[in-house]
Amino acid sequence: MLDLALVTSFINDQRLQWLSNIMRKGENKTVRAALVWTPEWKRPRGRPRKRWIDVVEEDLKTLGVENWREIVQDRGGEV
Repeated sequence: MLDLALVTSFINDQRLQWLSNIMRKGENKTVRAALVWTPEWKRPRGRPRKRWIDVVEEDLKTLGVENWREIVQDRGGEV
């Protein structure tokens, strides 16, 4: 049976690698535009659903990384 902490750590690492790959792409790439896009319509009442980027930012905060956007803008930077 797999250790839950090991699986969770692997998933977090994969999310951070994916974020790094997306953010290093050009501004006009569809996948990057989808990540930073905010809808123009009004959201329904109630608690907002957690977005993928919200989960990744929580992962980064637990690792003590606050300025991740600046880090990945450096083309060689990895989160």
